Amino acid sequence: MYIEQKLSLAECWNLPTPTNYFEGLQLNNFPFSDNFVFFRRTDRTTLCERTFESRPHHRYVLVVNCGASGSVSVDADTYKLHPGQVFLIAPFQFRFYWDVETEDISWVFMTFESERREALTPLVNLPIDMDEKCWRILDYIAGDYHRILTTQRDTYYSPIETNMWILQCNRFLQRLLVQARSIELPEKQSIYTKDDGRLIVAVNKYLESRSFEEQSISDLANELHISTSHLRRKFLQITGFSIGSYMLHYRMNQAIKMIVHSDANLTEISDHCGYESLAAFSRSFKSKFGVSPSEYRKQMVSAL
Repeated sequence: MYIEQKLSLAECWNLPTPTNYFEGLQLNNFPFSDNFVFFRRTDRTTLCERTFESRPHHRYVLVVNCGASGSVSVDADTYKLHPGQVFLIAPFQFRFYWDVETEDISWVFMTFESERREALTPLVNLPIDMDEKCWRILDYIAGDYHRILTTQRDTYYSPIETNMWILQCNRFLQRLLVQARSIELPEKQSIYTKDDGRLIVAVNKYLESRSFEEQSISDLANELHISTSHLRRKFLQITGFSIGSYMLHYRMNQAIKMIVHSDANLTEISDHCGYESLAAFSRSFKSKFGVSPSEYRKQMVSAL
């Protein structure tokens, strides 16, 4: 009786006769992604320190703010991220988090890989308010993540469940794309009026505009019309990092982008990042990442 009732629904489906039996609905610019990892940060200190010290990588990072407003600096721009919003960071973008309002936080991270980068472009560097449908999908995929990971891999249903879960992750990204396309983008302007925010933005802009130059802390301080000691003290107070360490990380991140995404030789990359010589660049790079720039390029080419 149950099956008969279900079969009778076919009369209500109103299926038209195809005009072409070989061409139908197809995926259109679908950002299929894979290799998902979920984790959560629950305190401000760990969020800031572990992100800043992490190596630039080829994965996307989707940040879901589930509690406590904060700011994210991505390359030369800074964005405010409020609870209920998500923010996508593209591979190899230099980023760090700051201005987080409380020590106890709840920020969820979903990292993944995707070969369809152009499809994800509308999501990158854009705080997005999630609608109810987004939250429902996220609740499912985040809630099932641990259970699927701990499922016995020799059972019949585990691979099927994993595949269905990954499809739901892609459904979530597709839903966010719908949200992103409905946002009317304002003219780009700084969202910060406080001295703290203006200082971070000014430092980022300076570093972005001074490629091909050896950048010193005193040069930066002169550009900002403040003393070197004040810059050191203020930057450490705002971010928890020294300005020297920050400038080094910024230059290394720019170098890695060029190593991975350009055909420039190492001398050209060294010049672009403001090093006085290739030898100085190679020493700095190996000290930070444990391998030479040429070895790193080989590793990334084989990985990608």
